[in-house]
Amino acid sequence: MPQDLGGVLANVAGSYAPSAGGAGRPGTSEAAITVQRIDHPDGTRSWAVEIPGTQQGSPAAAVPTDLSTNLQLMARQRDDMTAAVIEAMRAAGVGPDEPVLLAGHSQGGMVAMSVASATVGTFAVKAVVTAGSPDLPGPPPPGVQVLAIRHTADLVPQVDGLPDHGTSLLTVVERDLEATGETDVISTIEAHSVSRYVETAEMLPDAVGADPGYQRFMDVAAPILGQEGATAVTTQYDASRAPSGS
Repeated sequence: MPQDLGGVLANVAGSYAPSAGGAGRPGTSEAAITVQRIDHPDGTRSWAVEIPGTQQGSPAAAVPTDLSTNLQLMARQRDDMTAAVIEAMRAAGVGPDEPVLLAGHSQGGMVAMSVASATVGTFAVKAVVTAGSPDLPGPPPPGVQVLAIRHTADLVPQVDGLPDHGTSLLTVVERDLEATGETDVISTIEAHSVSRYVETAEMLPDAVGADPGYQRFMDVAAPILGQEGATAVTTQYDASRAPSGS
């Protein structure tokens, strides 16, 4: 059960199979959507939804975690991964008034932002945390707090060509891996890895705990996450595309 942002991104890592550099069980699909129902001691319920990134570099792949989804998100068009996450939330039984935190790495962060915008009036998405994701497909919808975690050596968040400026709804946190305890030169590939982002998320309370933007985000996110006495039920949904022509 995620009790902090490190736990949330650890669950994102659990949406990747070990062969894809993640922490999921062997056999985890290439488009696994993790949905966690969190039951609080006071009888209320909240949800955390964790989304992996690109796992197929070709377009029109059998899974929607592919190049086609990236291009559609960048063009602000409908994409299959957004639709799959929304369907997973419906299947899990997310109530219209139950607060939701969405989290995603790389493409998954873009999908999380897309879901937040697409479900206004349908689900109560309150917070989104992205890791190694560009500011796409658009700004946060009204009332949704977003925390964007980035590494300075990670080039993926820069593919949008936009400066990393925060707003009242978007807080950007950057970490220079080599300046924060790393002794070796960090490659751009390693800087983008989900495991590195889990590590960074675990450091945030000590590193930026007093930052107003971080505090603003946590004021919304913390009540959603599991605190003492809460229990969680975790379900993974596998997304896939129908064969061409079917």
